[in-house]
Amino acid sequence: MSGSNTRPPARRGPSGAWGRLRQPQIDPLEVYGLPSKGETRLADPKTQETYFERIVARYMKFCASHPSGESLEAAFHSLDINSSSPSPTPPPLNPAKPQPLSTTSEPPQEMSTILMAMRKLREALVSGHRTDAFAQRVYTFQIRAAILCRHLETYHPALQHLLYRIHPKTPLSRPELQEFARYLILDAACRQGLGA
Repeated sequence: MSGSNTRPPARRGPSGAWGRLRQPQIDPLEVYGLPSKGETRLADPKTQETYFERIVARYMKFCASHPSGESLEAAFHSLDINSSSPSPTPPPLNPAKPQPLSTTSEPPQEMSTILMAMRKLREALVSGHRTDAFAQRVYTFQIRAAILCRHLETYHPALQHLLYRIHPKTPLSRPELQEFARYLILDAACRQGLGA
């Protein structure tokens, strides 16, 4: 037999065909859609609590993946503050000075995923009219994380909902109330200073 008539070796293992039948890996934070778009699975309080635990775990993992405070701050600020939805910023075409490289190539995408998961949970809490201690804890966590990212679309509506809807029914402690009221005042002052 000549070498031109032989078949090329198979590129997959004996069970390679079965790989097509496996479910694709789905990010646990992307399993649910937005409740405002018809998603109903996040309406269950137990599901909300489990989802919040996943968000917190992912956020803590994100924070721990940065070896220094400077790299973590750079990762927080790598989001585009002018976009209407959480999305990574494109790199500048001609940077004035070189930017330090992060340890991972995905911080903007990872934080965008976390912020979107926060939005989904927030929408589920609002649609379920939940104003208990759990909702208060979710909102305080989300506001603090979003402020670190400078993500107006997340922290501003969350601040208003926490102070005007949740606090009257489930009061914040005095120090927390002062903290979040200051955030709202500071936000209003910055908006007036920017002309927005």
